[in-house]
Amino acid sequence: MKNFFIFSILCMSISKMSCASEYYDIFWGHLSPLEREGFLEKIYGVDVVFHADFTNLEEKDFVIGKVSAYLLWADRFSKRYGKPTCEQKETVLHIYYVSREIINDRDIMHFLSWSKWNNKNIYGAFDSTYSPKGTATIFLSSTHSRKDVDETIKHEIYHYWQYRICQVLEETSAYQFETYHVVK
Repeated sequence: MKNFFIFSILCMSISKMSCASEYYDIFWGHLSPLEREGFLEKIYGVDVVFHADFTNLEEKDFVIGKVSAYLLWADRFSKRYGKPTCEQKETVLHIYYVSREIINDRDIMHFLSWSKWNNKNIYGAFDSTYSPKGTATIFLSSTHSRKDVDETIKHEIYHYWQYRICQVLEETSAYQFETYHVVK
């Protein structure tokens, strides 16, 4: 069954959400019911919908805590070092916390630009291209070490923030953000 992986923008009754992008249909078919449903958290004014099967509450607290901290740090970092080119976009952020097998399956995640990573496996990715208007998506591998998950959240959150304030999505600033957060 080929249902696009980035089912990020699912049809849900949660406020400000819209239907899944057709590109995500394959992805959607590989999710558990809990991952499909998701749950909404309001974090520093950002609607974040987590799509994860958090059977381990400690892991849930870890991921939500890191996302919360890095959203706050991204705002501070961008005010200090970035130059927003627009008013902040009101964007619902969907975070899919799923296995590395799903994230790195080229058939499921066919909409990602694998050439950017020399066709290597990844720990996570940010997508705003195929997400419906008013949404963005972060894909995170749940089957890596906490350190890897932490670093991936940090990096992808900054890409989300670049998108939110209309900056060019580029790696240099995302790596600078990782260092900024470590130093503070």
